[in-house]
Amino acid sequence: SAPGNRVVVGLRSGARAGVVQELSRALGTDARQLRIEEPLYITTNDLASYVFQRLVLDDDPEARTPYRGRRDLAMQVAEAVAARAHPNFLVSQLTARTLASRRDVKDVTKSGWEYDFPADVADAFNDYLAGFGAREEWVRELLTPLAYAEGEGLTVHIWARLAGVLSMRGTDYSDATVAKVIRTAATYLVEQTVVAGAGGQQDGTYYRLWHEAMAEHLRAGRNERADHGAITTALIQTVPPGRRGRLRWADAEPYVGTHLAAHAATA
Repeated sequence: SAPGNRVVVGLRSGARAGVVQELSRALGTDARQLRIEEPLYITTNDLASYVFQRLVLDDDPEARTPYRGRRDLAMQVAEAVAARAHPNFLVSQLTARTLASRRDVKDVTKSGWEYDFPADVADAFNDYLAGFGAREEWVRELLTPLAYAEGEGLTVHIWARLAGVLSMRGTDYSDATVAKVIRTAATYLVEQTVVAGAGGQQDGTYYRLWHEAMAEHLRAGRNERADHGAITTALIQTVPPGRRGRLRWADAEPYVGTHLAAHAATA
């Protein structure tokens, strides 16, 4: 009943306790905390409805999906996805994206088909990567630099350079190769063009992963400190050389000037 504004703050379930306590103090004694993954707030029907919409894509008639015009099949698959993923909305979302991006629909005549769907984020992302077949390791390796990207993400040139230094196979990657994986894995990438200044000068196009959970999955099992060290060295090497062995830092790519220190500190 008090005058003022109503504020909603969304936090991931893994948020640090100190952050939650600080927010509670800032929002006042009448603030309510709701855990929206509890059954009271999210049911399998909610998830199934969402997955169905992501399979048929009625709101995006230009998008390609094998489930367009197959609404009964889409609902059958959506219900099975929801049953496996509940109450995890992200798993439902990842699985729906993967299913919609494939050429063929799920074969529901196969025995046990309804148990093929992932039940956690790691399985959902692995399921997506497995869809690339023989190219899975290639895609995984090229996406790894984005798992370490700061800010708005990486330009194609920086991305290609870091893919090479982080490669477990010692493979060098070109800008053209990165452009190819952008087309291949577009479903899980966020592209943003950053424009600098009022004059509208284009500062660059940056790419990052669609969700932090994917970044965490790609970093799992890697030596993150060593990776940041390799990234730091590689970024310094992109700075143009000047006179007397000095580097022309003013001419470095914007990502280097903005985020090199963060990678170096982690290393």
